[in-house]
Amino acid sequence: MLEAIRRLGVEKRWVFGLVLGIVTVTFVGTMGWMGMSGPSGAYAAKVNGEVVLLTDFQEAYRNTYRNYEQMLGDKFDPELMKSLNLPLQVVMQMVDRKLWLSLGHDLGLAASDDEVRKALLSFPAFQENGRFNSRRYQRILDRNNSSPEAFENSLRDDLVVRQAQDIVGSAAHLTDADLKDLPPPDKDATPEDAAKQQADQRRSLLNRKRRQVLAAYTAYLRKGADIRIFQENLGV
Repeated sequence: MLEAIRRLGVEKRWVFGLVLGIVTVTFVGTMGWMGMSGPSGAYAAKVNGEVVLLTDFQEAYRNTYRNYEQMLGDKFDPELMKSLNLPLQVVMQMVDRKLWLSLGHDLGLAASDDEVRKALLSFPAFQENGRFNSRRYQRILDRNNSSPEAFENSLRDDLVVRQAQDIVGSAAHLTDADLKDLPPPDKDATPEDAAKQQADQRRSLLNRKRRQVLAAYTAYLRKGADIRIFQENLGV
């Protein structure tokens, strides 16, 4: 499937666009069977037999909810969270992570200790005055009932997920038609500013196409997986 995506994305752009649409529609049509499994008090979901623990879901949900509160500030409205069906969104993000991680392992991807260390040191939350602070790191983990081993194992998995997504996302390319449709630079822009505007436009468009590729492939992974969502445990 990966090779097919790359080939379609590079050689036959119109076919690739058609595949994106078909995969997305197919996925939407399969959503009805989710949440139809029997209850399990300890689980939020199962993915190909691998569990998403209810405690992990609850922690992820609380963090997501707080992020919305901080992001929206005075405009935050609990009713908005209901309309977004936030619990289901959060659990599906956790399901998708497991699917991408499984794909990464199938592809033989791995994150080295050095890569994990570099990623850890770059976390702004663990820094003071622009430098990693081990005491701050431990305090934050303690506050979240975690440990360095658990966090770093999770970080290692995140890096594998990112590698898998980079491989799939590399199918996104700008076509001549894409470039032709880009708006021209400002009339009064200097040559340097015009070049920067065009580069920004291309980067933005490429990022958008990459997100579309990843969304379509996530739908493909979901469709081929045995996913059981225990909605009665999510409070929805």
